[in-house]
Amino acid sequence: MGEFIFPKNKKAAESTIFQQAEKVVEEANEVKEAVCEMDDWNILTETYDCINSCEGILRKYPKELRQKAHDAVRSKCKNRGDYE
Repeated sequence: MGEFIFPKNKKAAESTIFQQAEKVVEEANEVKEAVCEMDDWNILTETYDCINSCEGILRKYPKELRQKAHDAVRSKCKNRGDYE
C-alpha cells in the first residue's frame, strides 16, 4: 500500500484547509454515531470515510513535510508505548 489509501478527492482538493478540517470533524462525528449504535459495518465505512477526509488535508502539504510529520508521530507513539 502506498502513502494514501484513497485516490485524490476532487472536492477536498478544491476545499480550503478549514473546509476540509470541518469535513474531518463531520466524518469523525459519524464514526462516533456508528459506534454508539454498535453497527459494525457503519463503524468500518465511516472510519474509512474519515480517513479519506484526513487524506484530503494531508495532500495539501508537500510529500517531504508529510513524511517528516508521519515519522514524528510514529516516534512519539512508539516512545509512549502505544504500539505492540
